[in-house]
Amino acid sequence: MSKRIIFSMGARGGVGKTTVISALADWYAENNIPVELFDFDDENKANSGLSHFQKSARKVHVDKRDGLDVFIDVVDATSRPIILADFGARSGRMTFAWFDKTFEYLKGLDVTFTAIGVVTTDPGSVTSVLEWADHLKKRVDYLIVLNEHQTEQAVFDVWETSDQAERLRKELKPKVIRFSSINPDLQKGISNHGASLLDVAQKKVQIPELVGSRWTIRAQQVYHAASKEFAKVKDVLL
Repeated sequence: MSKRIIFSMGARGGVGKTTVISALADWYAENNIPVELFDFDDENKANSGLSHFQKSARKVHVDKRDGLDVFIDVVDATSRPIILADFGARSGRMTFAWFDKTFEYLKGLDVTFTAIGVVTTDPGSVTSVLEWADHLKKRVDYLIVLNEHQTEQAVFDVWETSDQAERLRKELKPKVIRFSSINPDLQKGISNHGASLLDVAQKKVQIPELVGSRWTIRAQQVYHAASKEFAKVKDVLL
């Protein structure tokens, strides 16, 4: 059975990476696609990491030998076709080592990889993606998410105009989608209460600071827009 391991490219914090990965997890669930969820955020903050938003995500420290073993064992044993993992910020070289070992262990099996890079208007987010791509090279498929990140109709100058980003696009041919801006109060409520966009959009949670239909509508707009974008790049997500 073929499997796809999808992981976020970490290193740069504050770009909305976990919000994007959580929305992707919701998209799989809504489309009845079985998925194993992993939270590789090693900071252990109460409101940090995928497991805060997606309760079924396993918290694993892949920088430790037993953590890597747990991950490999799950990939080997699971009947689910998708394994989705979210890395925390500042997980550069440690993550490179994780990928190299995982890639080597699973070589010869019917496993493919997708690396998701989240880019904002911050030049540092582009630099982070470029550093990861320089290490991963052509061993993975790439999905770049242009996250408006509380800035409606954001302009991604560095991603669109820099020579390095142009070289990445030419050599590695990443898929590119956009993720709509989230109202700061909506994002704060979701983060404070460990909910996902789909939870709010479907009224599955009661968040005191998000009372009223306008918050449901806003969550629906962002999630539905993200869902349409994910559907455009199914070839690197399925």
